[in-house]
Amino acid sequence: MILEFVPIKEGLWDMFNNFLRKKVKEKTMVLQGITNKTQIHEGRGYSFDVSGVKQDMKMKVASGSFQIKKEEQSNLSLAEITKRIEGVAEEMAGQMERGLIEVLNNTTGITSEANAKPLNHETLLEHMEKIDIGFYDDNPMKPHELSLITAPGMEKELQRQWDNMSEEAQGKIEQRRKIIYAKKYEEYSTREQRRKLVD
Repeated sequence: MILEFVPIKEGLWDMFNNFLRKKVKEKTMVLQGITNKTQIHEGRGYSFDVSGVKQDMKMKVASGSFQIKKEEQSNLSLAEITKRIEGVAEEMAGQMERGLIEVLNNTTGITSEANAKPLNHETLLEHMEKIDIGFYDDNPMKPHELSLITAPGMEKELQRQWDNMSEEAQGKIEQRRKIIYAKKYEEYSTREQRRKLVD
């Protein structure tokens, strides 16, 4: 008689699957910094509504694998198994982040490459002018949070640049930002009116 130990196998599968999901989440640093996100684990595509217009997008595959050879099975420790699962999580996290950046680049076309303009507060404002911005409670003073994906250490560099600016230069940046928000609020209001007409 061959014993299958189905309940034990299912329990181990759930445990390792949950561990993998947790590790992928920990290792996707780019995604951690994005608010108002929804994770979909299965399917081939999804639809969403933008200003009353239905948009379809295909889902991207993130996958990884590891092997446990027959001769290893009797001596393989739980620590070694979890180490291999972490390796899969690292691989999947990298695929997800590269896929996200590719989608953002194809959608907005405003990623800054190393050979383009240096990233500073002026180029950030230029990028803001090229994207749609939503607002909370239809309030022009409450724009939705914006997420910035940068190389490690760039956030501190931007803060250093700001700290080294004169008050006059900071004031000009703030004034331009307010002008951009005012323009973006007008665009947002137009989109909302169009969406309500469609609804």
